[in-house]
Amino acid sequence: FVAGEGLATLVGSAALFGYAYATVSVTFPPIVVDYFGRAHAGALVGGLFAIAGSASGIGPVAAGAIRDATGSYGGAFVGAAALNVIAVLLALASRPPVPRSARHARHSA
Repeated sequence: FVAGEGLATLVGSAALFGYAYATVSVTFPPIVVDYFGRAHAGALVGGLFAIAGSASGIGPVAAGAIRDATGSYGGAFVGAAALNVIAVLLALASRPPVPRSARHARHSA
């Protein structure tokens, strides 16, 4: 680990990861509906979770390759943290869509 060692760090990290993953799993579908509507939400959520699932399989292999190349998992954790920072910045930069009724009202005025 980059920030600590031992069983307590592992358990704490696993608990934090589980909480974060569960939070995303519960809040993600309604966010997709809010942004893209109900018509294609099932296909979008299914496709995005399929991509996330595939990435979850690639991550440990990539982390192992980094460990083999460098002798440490530090680079894998730093890389994962960097990707999360990018994801947060993209989420903060996104703007909710303007409701259809507001778009029509704007163009009609």
